[in-house]
Parts: sequence; structure tokens; C-alpha cells
Amino acid sequence: GPEKPALALDGKPDERTLHKYRALVALATDPSWRRDPAASGQLMRHGWYRATVIAAFQAQEATELAVEEGEAILVSGDKQAAQGWVMATRAANPG
Repeated sequence: GPEKPALALDGKPDERTLHKYRALVALATDPSWRRDPAASGQLMRHGWYRATVIAAFQAQEATELAVEEGEAILVSGDKQAAQGWVMATRAANPG
């Protein structure tokens, strides 16, 4: 069942429990994604959509794509990727 908050001897919730639940509330009420779905990117054919990189990333593996903040990319909405990752390619050929 649901976890019950631990209570201190005075009947008030334990500070660690309060911290844990405050952190959960913060995550649930302040998502890191954009609030306006229309600003998420332009949906294209075959499950791909155009997006803008919000933070630079340096590739560590041959299967990763290094990108710069503000760069336009195409993201697959159909292909599953590991949690926290997306399947993407450059929107424009840099050359």
C-alpha cells in the first residue's frame, strides 16, 4: 500500500519524510518540459518532429550525437529509446 509518513514523538511528520514528499511534489508540479504543447516541436511525417536542443551534449559513444544548444534536430516519436534519451538526427546536413 501507500507509504505513510513517519511521525516524530510530537505527532508531527519527520523532517526527512517532509523533504521526500516536497521533492516529489516539486517534480510533479514543475516539469522540465515545456508547458505549451504547441511549442514542443513541429510534428512531421512518420512520427518524426522538429525540435530545438536546449543544452549542448558531447557524444561519448559512436552511437551518440553531439549537439549544440539551439541546434535544430529531428526526433523520432515512434522509436523507443532508453529512459532519458531520444532517437534523433540532425535537421540539416552541416556541410
